[in-house]
This record gives sequence, structure tokens and C-alpha cells, in this order.
Amino acid sequence: MDSIDIETVSIQLGEDGVIVAREKESERHTPATTHRALDALAEVAGGRRRPMLWDVRRLSVGGPEARAIFVQRMPESLSALAVLVDQQIDEELQGALEAFTPIIESLMMPIRVFYDEDAALGWLRSVVISE
Repeated sequence: MDSIDIETVSIQLGEDGVIVAREKESERHTPATTHRALDALAEVAGGRRRPMLWDVRRLSVGGPEARAIFVQRMPESLSALAVLVDQQIDEELQGALEAFTPIIESLMMPIRVFYDEDAALGWLRSVVISE
């Protein structure tokens, strides 16, 4: 499947093999919505680990349980992660990203935060090959 749209996120696989996941304005992620989003991601990834642009500009940061589920399951489908944020990032999201980034790096997965979507996609295309 090339795209899936669920209540919290829209996920699409590009022709270049890069997944783009765009968070929707919604309630905070719960463990249940996080599992649904990761199930959708796995379906779009088609059994391969792929690079992903994660647009979190509309994200309502989930609680620690939701973040732990994401970190635990993310390596199933992702080979690298570019996180797209607004330049005027709110403190809650900034704190979550600061805690989140070293955990992802410990999984030996490249991660970078970007303010510009074209730069993020360019980085993903240049440094990562789908597995």
C-alpha cells in the first residue's frame, strides 16, 4: 500500500522509497493510537526498513508510554528519521525531541531535526538506502 490515512497521521510512500508521515491536529497520542500509527507505518513500508520524514508541526506530544512504544517499534520499519519542526518550536515538543534523539541514536539509526522539508528529504535521499 502506498498511503494510509488514520485519525492521528497520514503516511505515504514516495516513488523514491522515502516515507512521509504527517501528524494531524489531534489529541495527544495514546498507546492505542501509537500502535495504530505504527501498524499503518509497517503496512506502508511493505516489510522493508525505509527512511522517513516525520512532520511533527501539528503533533500534540504523547505521554511517556506512547513515546516508549514508538521507540520500541520504530526500528521495525525505519532506517533513518528526519523530523520536521517549526522554527518556533514549543517547549514541550523541544523537550520531547531532546529526550528522544539520543534514544534513537542508540538504536544506530540516523536522526536529524529540520526546519525545511526539502532539506530533510534531500538528507534522507543522500544518506540512506532502503533495506
